[in-house]
Amino acid sequence: MKRNEYLETLRRELESRNIEEIEDILSYFEEMISDRVENGESEEEVIVSLGSAKKIVDSLFGSSDKEKQIKYKETEVLDDIYTGVRKIDLQVNTYHIEFIADDTDAVRVEFDEDEYTSLKITRNNDVLKIEQEDSVKGFDQLFTSLSKLFVGKVSSHRAKIFLPENEILDMHISDVNGDLDIHNIVAGEIFIETINGDMEIERCRCGKMKIKSVNGDADMKDIVLEGSFRGESVNGDFDIDMLKCEDIDIHTVNGDVDILVDGSRRDADIRIHKIMKDTNISGEGRIRLHIDTVSGDIDWDFSR
Repeated sequence: MKRNEYLETLRRELESRNIEEIEDILSYFEEMISDRVENGESEEEVIVSLGSAKKIVDSLFGSSDKEKQIKYKETEVLDDIYTGVRKIDLQVNTYHIEFIADDTDAVRVEFDEDEYTSLKITRNNDVLKIEQEDSVKGFDQLFTSLSKLFVGKVSSHRAKIFLPENEILDMHISDVNGDLDIHNIVAGEIFIETINGDMEIERCRCGKMKIKSVNGDADMKDIVLEGSFRGESVNGDFDIDMLKCEDIDIHTVNGDVDILVDGSRRDADIRIHKIMKDTNISGEGRIRLHIDTVSGDIDWDFSR
């Protein structure tokens, strides 16, 4: 199949799904094919490696078959890989990740995959590294670039990570576009970085937590931290319902902050700065609450 014929097939597939940004997608694939041809591959080789237009669109937007069920690939639990892990280093672009506390002695990973995208799991000392693998050259860049056009639509892959209930692990999570669910987890340090992915974190107890986001929202409920909480965002909102922590520091440009602190206002050292309305509040107490924003709204309260 020649380039023009392949791109026309891709166009028809996108039109059948009522995708709006057809020209942007076609331009991206035309440029990708040209770059690989310039690097020495034949046009036919590139098109064969990309696969059918339907599979391309399925990978970006999910299958057109509404009855398709996600089938998870369960990794074999090996003592030398999954037992005795002290830290999880997760680096993915499009996976929706769910962390689950489990009655087990080892970390367990389940994920769905296709011919383009899968997960690679390796062990280095006590660190378990989970990375997204994209089999097509430039496919990782494709997802990252198109995510600006399709926020919330790109995350078509899912993974479940089961954590031992009796182990306290550190978690470093980088998930560019996929959403993140963390429920009922006891952990050491949790550090989350995301561009567009939303985060739902509920009923967790940790040493300390830091979240860095560009557009992703953080929805948190019933969080107990022994150390500090740090939140940074450009447009992402922080919606926090019951956070028990002695040191809370949130910086955002346009994101809104809605926070209920588990404690008393009279025990808090409050410092809030909002540039657009020039709001400053200060106090002295045991709980330190510091929020900076340029144009986002701030709604804060205490449980008692």
